[in-house]
Amino acid sequence: MKASQLRDLSRQHASGEIDRAQYRAARRKLIEAVTSGELQLRYRDIHLPEDPVAPDARWRRLGLVLLLGLLLAAIGVYVLGRPEASAPRPVAAGNGATLLVQQFLAGGDWSEAALADFEQAWLRADAFQKEGARRSAHWRALRVETLRRLREQEALAAAGDREALLAAGRLRMFAERVGIRPGGAHST
Repeated sequence: MKASQLRDLSRQHASGEIDRAQYRAARRKLIEAVTSGELQLRYRDIHLPEDPVAPDARWRRLGLVLLLGLLLAAIGVYVLGRPEASAPRPVAAGNGATLLVQQFLAGGDWSEAALADFEQAWLRADAFQKEGARRSAHWRALRVETLRRLREQEALAAAGDREALLAAGRLRMFAERVGIRPGGAHST
C-alpha cells in the first residue's frame, strides 16, 4: 500500500466523490489488508538524481588542500630562509652576561677591584648578551643594590665623610659604565 492510497481516499471523501460510509468501508479494507500482511506499506520511493555538484565539491576540496599546502610551504621557506633563523642564538637566561651579574651578586664583593673586574667583563660581552642580562631578575637585583649603596654613600658624603664621597663617585661611574641610570626609573 502506498501512503498516497489513503490520502487519495481522504481527498475523495473531502471533495464529496464518496460518502462517509463508502470512505469508512474502503479505509477498513485497506487497514485489514495491511494488518493481515496481505498488503505491505510502502512509503514514498524517493529517487535522488546523482549529485551533479559532487565532482565540483571534490575539486574544490582538492584545491583547498593544495592551497593550504602551498601556504604552509611558503611560510616554511620564509621562516627558514631568514638569516637570523639559521644562526644559533644564545639563550638569554643562561648567557655569559647574565651569569656574570649572578656571580657578582653572589660574591658580595663591592670593592673597587671587584667593580673594575665586573666592568671589564661586562664590556667584553656582546650586545645580545647584555640585553638578555638586562631583562633578568639578576640585573634588577644588581640595579637595586647599586642604587642602594650609592644612596648610602651619598648620605655619608653629605655628612662630611671623604671616603664615602670617593666611594659614591666610584659607584656612580660603575653604574654609568654598565648602563644603570642612578636617577632613572630603569636601566638601559
